[in-house]
Amino acid sequence: MQLEIAKQYPDLHLGPGYKFDDAKDKWTFGISLTLPVLNRNQGPIAEAKARREEAAARFTVLQAGVIEELDRRLAGYLEAIRKLKTAEALAAAEKIQEQSAQRNFQAGETDRLALLSAQLALNNAALARLRTFYQTQQALGLLEDAVKSPLGTTAGLPSGLQANPRHGEHRP
Repeated sequence: MQLEIAKQYPDLHLGPGYKFDDAKDKWTFGISLTLPVLNRNQGPIAEAKARREEAAARFTVLQAGVIEELDRRLAGYLEAIRKLKTAEALAAAEKIQEQSAQRNFQAGETDRLALLSAQLALNNAALARLRTFYQTQQALGLLEDAVKSPLGTTAGLPSGLQANPRHGEHRP
């Protein structure tokens, strides 16, 4: 657009020249002047403004789409973290129930079926926790894809999942 605006004013070109003719050096000097048309280049200026406004509109639409995708991915990730915390709380409660059933079984207050039922419930809760952890990691991956940058493996994860299980105690 700046080029089209500049074309509404006269354009002056100066140029030196050199010519060798019949064993004589000849220096020349050239001048050229481009005069603008009478409408002062308003048509191309208007076209350039329209192209600039169209590019701005396309950028705004693209920006809104990116922001909407980021918001959607962030909401999905936060929801996955909420579900993971719920699954962890359920697994912790089932662990307490299983320990209680283990103590009752060792004291002879309950039978093996009650103990196995508590262990099965604990394993189901651990499996549900693992599934929600997997879904949380998928949501994090989608968020990272939307951001186009890694966000870190422990960003926003509950404390029990931040440690590598190979380097510490194993959690069911």
